[in-house]
Amino acid sequence: MTKTVTQYKDADGALYVKAGHLGKLFGLGRTTVWRELNKMRAVPKYKGSFIDISYGLRLVKVADFEQFLKDKNNQYLRK
Repeated sequence: MTKTVTQYKDADGALYVKAGHLGKLFGLGRTTVWRELNKMRAVPKYKGSFIDISYGLRLVKVADFEQFLKDKNNQYLRK
C-alpha cells in the first residue's frame, strides 16, 4: 500500500503541499521539517511561500522549500 501526497496548485501552477508531507518528498523527519520551516519563515525572501488556512493546516510551496534547502546546503562550510 502506497501513500499519496495531497497536492494543491495555485493559479500560476505552483505546487503546494501540507507541511507534514514535505518529509515524505524530501526524506526528512517530521521534527526536521518543522525546524526548517520555522527557519524558512524567518527569512523575508520566503514570506509568500506559506498559506495558513487554519491552525492545523499550513500549505508550503514545494519549490521554495527546495530552494531554501539548496541555499542552506554546505552553509556550515562558509563560516
